[in-house]
Amino acid sequence: MSRPIETIAILGSGIEAALSAFVLKQRTGLSIARFAETETPALSPVHTVLTPSALQRLETAGLGLRDLLALPGSLPSLGQMIVTDQQTSCNPFGSRGIDWAGIGFHHHWLRARQGGLRLPYAAFSPAYRAMQENRFAPPDQRNLIGPLQHESGLHVHPEALFERLVEGTSVQPLAAAANAVEADLVIDARERSNELQISAQSGEQPFSSWRASTTGWTITIPLRNGALEYPLAGGDEDQLIKQPWRGNQVSIGQAAYSGPSLPGLAIERVLHELDLLVELLPDRDCHPAETSQYNRIWTEEMNELRALTTLYLGGDDARTSERLRMFKHRGYVRPLDTDLVTASDWVVHALALDHVPEHFDPLSMRLDDARLKQELGQLLQRINVVSGEFPPLSVYLQAIDKALGQSRETA
Repeated sequence: MSRPIETIAILGSGIEAALSAFVLKQRTGLSIARFAETETPALSPVHTVLTPSALQRLETAGLGLRDLLALPGSLPSLGQMIVTDQQTSCNPFGSRGIDWAGIGFHHHWLRARQGGLRLPYAAFSPAYRAMQENRFAPPDQRNLIGPLQHESGLHVHPEALFERLVEGTSVQPLAAAANAVEADLVIDARERSNELQISAQSGEQPFSSWRASTTGWTITIPLRNGALEYPLAGGDEDQLIKQPWRGNQVSIGQAAYSGPSLPGLAIERVLHELDLLVELLPDRDCHPAETSQYNRIWTEEMNELRALTTLYLGGDDARTSERLRMFKHRGYVRPLDTDLVTASDWVVHALALDHVPEHFDPLSMRLDDARLKQELGQLLQRINVVSGEFPPLSVYLQAIDKALGQSRETA
């Protein structure tokens, strides 16, 4: 006879533990107890960026965009601006262009580029011009480009997000022996705390800035009335990705794998782990059928996540080398059996880092040169009309404040 889980204990003093408690309480209705190893919250700037996917998952868990916009410091975002010694490139959230003739738009862009096109791949997103001109608007399918929409994320102050997640809840001190905690399921969400470094950057911008250096990347994440900096550098490249679920104990977030993470994917990753946990929630006996399935899916997700991070940091990762070698040769990334990182993500990030393929897919020739030029021109014209109507970011923020009943000084 099945014995359903009734109690869940969550270990941790940071955002990942607070997020786990919030989501699982909303999604399962079970008795949730959080145990903190310290009274001081473990906060990190890596949790400052909420991607469009993370916002959707939080909405499902009961924390909507309006609530998040009301947090002190929250600032809408369109993506990243990537700065290297060779170039500065926009990397907006969402797709670019339209897939014609049954193949990805980037192949048509590659073909046009070889024919003399000088516009970057990102120029075929409505967010491209908005990022350069410090404008912002959320996606709206009623405009000229219809389904071809950019996506918008959000920058939140980690402390403000933490306080919202733990609002109205209690926490118990964690004894030295974590295995003394008794519950049907124990979730280890303890994380390391990184000092929140205030950036000297002034001005509000609808994107984060990623600046390359000899040791990695310095990522500046603007907020209302300030900005945070996050150093992204290589960690222990030999760190193994181990199975996180054993018996009635499962580790999530940094407690499961603490390798470097791209901003935005840190929160999205924890939310994905929690979705998977809810989907496979076992009975009190934690049957190996569920735990093995969780471990298999999780391991594949983390390997792909680590490979994408290695694309930015360099290093010896066989998966990264395989993906990049094939992409640079013929612009191809095989379909992936992962949700956190998709084949489209590899295309977007590789091109943002100026890894331009040598060849495009010959199927692009289904559109003759004249038709391709016409389609690209008309598409770009519609995109520019739409993005040109985006209001300045300052005007949009004033509208948010008015809708939330806040003054500019208290936002």
